[in-house]
Amino acid sequence: MNFKLILIGMTAFAATLPLAGCDDDDDPAISSVPSVCKEAFQTKYPQVTNPKWEKERGYYTAEWYEAAGLTEKEAWFKLAEQATDSWAMTETDYGKNFYLAPAGLNTSFDKTEYRTAKVDDISFYEYPQTEKDVYVIEVTPADRTGDLLLIFSGQDYTFVKAIPDTDADVTPDTVF
Repeated sequence: MNFKLILIGMTAFAATLPLAGCDDDDDPAISSVPSVCKEAFQTKYPQVTNPKWEKERGYYTAEWYEAAGLTEKEAWFKLAEQATDSWAMTETDYGKNFYLAPAGLNTSFDKTEYRTAKVDDISFYEYPQTEKDVYVIEVTPADRTGDLLLIFSGQDYTFVKAIPDTDADVTPDTVF
């Protein structure tokens, strides 16, 4: 009996050894992040040190936390000739916390027909073209099946539209 348990344990251990050598392509070493992306990040966010870099859908992303760890930020960068052309988008994830988001956003949300909906997430998407900046509030309305994404202007917090939540990740290429 003991021999069988030892044999099973050794087999399970041996089966996991090949996985230990696998490298996650999504987490590039900082040295493999193109210098144009690192330079663009340092220019845009000079106060941030040691972000976590990943590679997603052809972009390099840098993640870090602010507001005592309550707000997560993720900046997206693309390969470009100049660092000034590398930054593509930054997402600020406020979680469910309206108190972290601008007060005007909460005021605008309270004026919509969705004010009684359960808030699941609040995010701000900032782009090089500021007219594209949007706040997205993911809600679960009590009277509907399925979640909605409420889109608000990034400049004046006005309600723009509600769209079904497809659970698709937002990237710099997403059109709201």
